[in-house]
Amino acid sequence: MSPFMSYFHPLTRAAADSVAKMFPHLPLGFHVSPNRDSEAYMARAKDWLDERVKTQGNQSCPSGIGGKLPTRVIAVGDLSTDPYLYECTSGETGVWAALSYCWGPSTSRRFTTTTVSLAQMKKRFRIKDLPRTCRDAITAARWLHIPYVWIDSLCIVQDSQLDWEKESALMCDVYQNAVVTFAAKDSPTSDTSLFSPSPSRDFIRLGVDLPDGESGDVFARHQSSEDDF
Repeated sequence: MSPFMSYFHPLTRAAADSVAKMFPHLPLGFHVSPNRDSEAYMARAKDWLDERVKTQGNQSCPSGIGGKLPTRVIAVGDLSTDPYLYECTSGETGVWAALSYCWGPSTSRRFTTTTVSLAQMKKRFRIKDLPRTCRDAITAARWLHIPYVWIDSLCIVQDSQLDWEKESALMCDVYQNAVVTFAAKDSPTSDTSLFSPSPSRDFIRLGVDLPDGESGDVFARHQSSEDDF
């Protein structure tokens, strides 16, 4: 049988100690909603990212202060402001997220930056016109308060061999220095949601009464070898 993880809410230190005694064989953690596009899920993701940047900014996680921006990034905007393609000035610094995803068949590549569309992309474009995975990446960046996101189909001029050669040589730096990379590992095409359901996060909820009189919920789920956001 696969191991389980347990979560208690509200998770005070005293409650955590009591739950640990009641369920000694279950490692404790925080409850995370299985709905990846929910407000609760994104709030938890932001807390984790902020903590990671604060505690390991100079080690395995890029600093929240930012680094040298890629040649182009998407300024994500907000609910009242459309995103647009931002061409950075030489040496300009900032914080960005990157998207790693599968483009899929040619039918999924209907919205890209080309020599013809470049000028308009730099003004604005509608988020609803993007393939689903790219749209979700911009939405996630907004939730996480990250001002820019790098997406290859939008930040590289697709019909320019010269631009492809120049920008593809910089991809390693783009991903390495992004504050976070959204990995659409379960999306076979760019029309698939970045927020696909995670079966490994299915859980059961148990109401418990603790010895000190406090009550709450214990959430238990299978512990996956691929535990992530």
